[in-house]
Amino acid sequence: MASIHEIESNRFLEDDNLILEKSKTGLSTSSYETFSNLINTESPVEAVPPLDVGFRPWVVVFGGFCAQFCSLGYMNIAGIFQEYYITHQLYGYTPSEVAWIVGLMNFVFSTGGLVVGRLFDLYGVKYTTIPGCILVTAGIIAMGSSTEYYQLILSQSICSALGASFLYYTSTACISSWFSERLGFASGIATSGTAVGGIVQPLIFNVVIERAGFQVSMYALAAVIFAVSIVSVFTLTRRIPAITTKSHGFTRYYLDPFKEPTFGLYAVSILFVFLGQFIPLAFISSYATDNGVSPTSAFYLVSYFSAGAFAGRLVTGFFADYIGHFSVFIIVTAFMGIVCAPGWMFCITEPSIIVIAILYGFSNGGIMGTYTYLAAKISPASEVGTRIGCIGAVASLGALAGAPIGGTILSASGYVSMFGFTASNLFLGSFIAAVCKSRYSGLISKS
Repeated sequence: MASIHEIESNRFLEDDNLILEKSKTGLSTSSYETFSNLINTESPVEAVPPLDVGFRPWVVVFGGFCAQFCSLGYMNIAGIFQEYYITHQLYGYTPSEVAWIVGLMNFVFSTGGLVVGRLFDLYGVKYTTIPGCILVTAGIIAMGSSTEYYQLILSQSICSALGASFLYYTSTACISSWFSERLGFASGIATSGTAVGGIVQPLIFNVVIERAGFQVSMYALAAVIFAVSIVSVFTLTRRIPAITTKSHGFTRYYLDPFKEPTFGLYAVSILFVFLGQFIPLAFISSYATDNGVSPTSAFYLVSYFSAGAFAGRLVTGFFADYIGHFSVFIIVTAFMGIVCAPGWMFCITEPSIIVIAILYGFSNGGIMGTYTYLAAKISPASEVGTRIGCIGAVASLGALAGAPIGGTILSASGYVSMFGFTASNLFLGSFIAAVCKSRYSGLISKS
C-alpha cells in the first residue's frame, strides 16, 4: 500500500488520472463532477502543464513572494501603526478601541478570500491581482492623510486590507495549482516574502517618519508596495484554466464544503487558532514599553518577529514535504501556545522579549505558511480558490474578535491573563487539527 504522503502527492495529478477519488477526503460528489467536466470539455489533458516541472512554476513562486511581501508583509506591521495612533491621531482612545482598527483590518483581509477565491476560479488571475495592487496602494496613501478614527477604518481596515487580500489569496491558489511533491518547499519560499516585507517595511516607515513625518512615510511605503505588487501582476499564473460555467450558487460553493467532516473540522480548528494568534502581534510594542524597553527598541520588535517568521516559513515548508502539512500545522500551533504561556508572560527584560518575539514569529510563520495550502490539499482542484476563501472567512471571525478581546482582557486583568487566553485558543486549535488529521489519514488509508 502506498504511503499517506505518496497518496497526498498525487492530489493534483488531473493530467494523468483525470478523476479524483472521493474517498480521499470525503468531498461531495458534485465537486468532482465539476472538475471532471472542466478537464474533459474545456481543458484537454495535453493543454495542462505538468506539476513540479520546469522554470514556469518557479516564476509563479517569485510572483507569490512579491504578492505576499505586499499583503501579509504589510498586514503584520499593523501593530506599529496602532502604537503610533495611540500617541498621535487617536490620542485619548483606549487600547481596545484602537485595536478595533487592526481587528477589522484582519477581518476584511480574511473575509475578502470569499470574493477573491470565487473570482479566481471563475475568471482568472488578472481579475484579482490588478484590483489588489490598486486597492492596497490607494489605501496606504489615504492612511497618510487620515486624522480621524473613521478615516483610518476606511483607509487601513477596509481599502488596504481588501487589496492585500486580493494579492494574498491569488498567490496561494496559483502556487497550489503548480506543485504537489514540492508544494511545501515552494510555499515556504513564497510565504517568506511576508517576513521580508515585515522586516523592510518597518525600516522604511521608521527612517522616513523621523525625517519627513507620518504622511510622507506612508507615501514612501505605498510607492514600495506598488512597485513590488506590479511584479506579481505579471508573474502569477494559474496552471488550470478558469471555469467557464459562471455558476454563483452560494450554498453550493460557500456552505456545502463545511458539511464535509474533514473540511468542517479543519475550519473549527482555524477559528480557534486565529482567535488567539494575532493578539500578541497587536500588543507587542506596548508590552515592551510597559516593561521598560525604550520606544525605539520596541519599534524594532516587529522586525525581530518578521525575522523569526522568515525562518519559520522556510523550515516548516521544507518539513511539510516530508511529514505532511497537517503535522507541521499541529506542531507549530502547539509551539506558539507554549511560547505565549508560559513563555511570553514571564519575559520582562529586553533580551528575553526579543528572543520570545523571534520564537513567536517563527511559529506564526509556520501557521501562516501552511494553513491555506492545507485547505488546498483537502479541496477539489477546480474549487481551490473558493475553498481557500471559505477558510479565510472562518479565520476572519477569529481575527476580528481576537485583538479587541485581547485589549479588553488587558485592560481588566493585565498581560498574563491576555497571554493565557491566547495560549488556550492555540492549544484547542491544535488539538482539533490533530483530530481532523486522524480522520483524514484514515480516509486516505482506506482508499
